[in-house]
Amino acid sequence: MALDDNTQEEYDKRFSKQDLSELERAGIPLSCANKFNLRFSAKDIVGLVWDDIAPEKANQYNSRFSAEGIKYLKQRECSPQQADQYSQRFSGADIAFLFRSGITQQQVDGYNQRFSGIDIMILVRERCSPQQADEYSQRFDAFDVLHLVKGGITQQQADQYSQRFSGADIAFLFRSGITQQQVDEYSQRFSVKDVMSLVKGGCPPEKADEYNQRFDGYGISFLFKSGITPQQADGYSQRFSGADIAFLFRSGITQQQADGYSQRFKVSDILNLFQANVSSKEADRYSERFSSYEIMELTKAGIPPETANRFDQRFGYQEIIKSLERDIPPETANRFDKRFDRVDIWWLIFNNIPIEEAEQYDKRFNGIDIVQFVEAKMSPEKVNLYSGRFHGWDIREFVKAKVSPEEADKYDKRLEITVPAKLCAIGLTPDKISKEQEEEFYVLFKNISDIIGFNNHEYTLIGTGTSAVILLHKHHFTKEVIAWKFSQQINREYNLLKKVQEKYQGKQKNVVKFKGEPRRNTALRIEYIKGDSLENILKQKQTLPTKQVIGYSAGLLNGIVELREPGIYHRDLHLGNIMIEEQTDRAVIIDLHAATENPNGIYERNRQYGGNNDLISLGLLMYKMATGNNLFNDEKGLTAYRKDQVKEEREKAYSDPALKQSYLNKVRADVKDKPLADIIVSLLDDDLWKQPSMKKVYQVLERLQKYTK
Repeated sequence: MALDDNTQEEYDKRFSKQDLSELERAGIPLSCANKFNLRFSAKDIVGLVWDDIAPEKANQYNSRFSAEGIKYLKQRECSPQQADQYSQRFSGADIAFLFRSGITQQQVDGYNQRFSGIDIMILVRERCSPQQADEYSQRFDAFDVLHLVKGGITQQQADQYSQRFSGADIAFLFRSGITQQQVDEYSQRFSVKDVMSLVKGGCPPEKADEYNQRFDGYGISFLFKSGITPQQADGYSQRFSGADIAFLFRSGITQQQADGYSQRFKVSDILNLFQANVSSKEADRYSERFSSYEIMELTKAGIPPETANRFDQRFGYQEIIKSLERDIPPETANRFDKRFDRVDIWWLIFNNIPIEEAEQYDKRFNGIDIVQFVEAKMSPEKVNLYSGRFHGWDIREFVKAKVSPEEADKYDKRLEITVPAKLCAIGLTPDKISKEQEEEFYVLFKNISDIIGFNNHEYTLIGTGTSAVILLHKHHFTKEVIAWKFSQQINREYNLLKKVQEKYQGKQKNVVKFKGEPRRNTALRIEYIKGDSLENILKQKQTLPTKQVIGYSAGLLNGIVELREPGIYHRDLHLGNIMIEEQTDRAVIIDLHAATENPNGIYERNRQYGGNNDLISLGLLMYKMATGNNLFNDEKGLTAYRKDQVKEEREKAYSDPALKQSYLNKVRADVKDKPLADIIVSLLDDDLWKQPSMKKVYQVLERLQKYTK
């Protein structure tokens, strides 16, 4: 709507320089500000714009509503039309609360004008009808009315009580069986709580009035019940309440004795000191840092104030007593380095550790650290060699695991404090992690630390793989034994294992089972196989009898079948990811990190037993079990460099038919059991980069099973 000339002039004059400055600071152009009705000041406009209320919306609300009220209405989604239905007596805030609480104007109209919107909301919520509320005198607000209604007190009963009492007061009195007549007999100085205390304490009004004004009803009831006259009570210092005086009087402590104790002592302190035969003069000679209890203990130990006060502020009464028991005078004790607090000092003194020995340890170590170092016979010279990033607990774990300072420092420096020590405690020492694994294991280690917390004593290392760690968890309370697998690819591995588990309804024999879902996208609970890895078994035995080679191989081939049925190719069979169960000799494939559903996918990292053909990998493993050697390298304990050479030689052999045949002949020459050699050759005589058909897999499985029988 266009403005006429007079109205336009009014709008141009409405804002002072200060108003314009305020609008400019708020980023509100004058053209926008002028769209708001003249009833809104610059401050109102800033507030409305800040709450995203457009001029058109604000102008629709009745002029009785302030900008603040409009904001409340907008927040509670109450439209101008809905707001106008409520009586003029209610502000915007009142209406907003009523509207939000679902209270209509019809419900509101039943309540007396004396009740505000908030009052009505409370009354409606507590189901107090207008008729009930209006019965009560004007002196009672909504809260009073509610107390009276809930207390079952009628208007006539409530009105019998003096004007000085609120509805809540009357409800308390009524519930306590105290009538208005009883209340009126007590002086005006007494509150409801005072009157209740006096009535319950059996102190009549005339007696109560005899006590000094400084005593409240609670204190007077104590004095009266204790048989203390007003004159006796007045003999005690102003610092003591009626209850205090009653306690002192009953304990036989006179006013002179009580006042002799310093103001720093409360009544409970005075009672304790008096009963412990510590006079006020003696108590006051002790430094203010000592509590009454500490003073009692020091006097009991025969330590005079002059001696106790010479110990510096770090020493509590226990440290002082222990120091003197060990003939350590204050001047010597005070020589403890300032890094030690009272707890540190207590530990050091209690464990008879001389100051000179304690101070040989680095300043990063506290008293408890030093005590534990001494108990474990860890000398300062040895402990101090560990990097400054490690604290006492870390170092103790390193020493227990025989990890040297140099080895400990190999842990990734990005790991938070305590993480390296936790890893060390469960057996994940730096020598278990190759340089090429460091980056991949960094995030893994953080998650391992978070999951095990400080329960590291419940976990032990089962093994590490190319990109995974497996821990054994023996629960301290439930005694449950489970295995945890940690890997950055755990979600992918979980999805593959899930397919196997669904295919075999969790009854697969030679592929590891799992429980639950991954945690932190890093950890999965897997079946615990009590036994050892094939790698460790061969380290101990070098070679295996033919019967075991055939038994383990049949199990592994069945594991390959259990994977192939749901369309999974392993691609990374090697000694480290195969477990042999102790009691049953069951071979179990425990790691699927390299597995895929793509038969043509290439995986390069299995250097010792790889290729992309799971049967060739199995053949190479069988040769290793039978002879103790890798077919393509006769050396023991292959280094990373040698593993690369093995991979290179294998790929060379499979690209040269004559060279490949020479290696197949080598198998026949090295494996003394001819049928076993024939099976290994049949596995190896295939395409290195192509996964075998299911027909061939089943043919080999049948041969192995026949040979086993």
